[in-house]
Amino acid sequence: MATPPCAEGERTGGADVRMPAQHRHAMERVFRAARRHDLALAVHRVNRLLVTLAASFGPGHHVTLTAAQVRADLAWLSGDLRRAAELWTAIADGWARLAGPTSRPARFGARQATASWLKVPDTEAAAGGAALLAMLLAVAPGPESNPVVLAVRRRMSRIGNSNPPCAHMPLGFPEATGGAWPTP
Repeated sequence: MATPPCAEGERTGGADVRMPAQHRHAMERVFRAARRHDLALAVHRVNRLLVTLAASFGPGHHVTLTAAQVRADLAWLSGDLRRAAELWTAIADGWARLAGPTSRPARFGARQATASWLKVPDTEAAAGGAALLAMLLAVAPGPESNPVVLAVRRRMSRIGNSNPPCAHMPLGFPEATGGAWPTP
């Protein structure tokens, strides 16, 4: 899991991020809960912080995206791989919009989304495959991404995913879900 952003800035997936002082305490509380292995409390706290940050700065602001990365890491750590894949897909898209599609944070998010999605059971992976593929084609174009894109396409074909994501599982950048980050 990432370390909490500090006033001096932190390198997060290649981006220099500064957590505003008024939100730093809330993020520290998320990390304290996670360090105590109280992932449910950490998730609850980071979800509240995400709502606040998205309302204050917007869902695509670097501070909001950084908090979303913590939420995605918590999903991974708690075994909710579908949620981790969903969040990392949205995060990669957000960083692509903010810092450019080939930026380090966008590509980091794309790698995390792919790694998460590849671990999701087939029965749950179909819904997120189309969104993941669309993000990969936008964020990580180029020869080095070809094996990853091919692996995702193969798996999608194998599990019969030719339809877009299900309506009950919003994927992609938060504007697609009314401007809010998806919560459980």
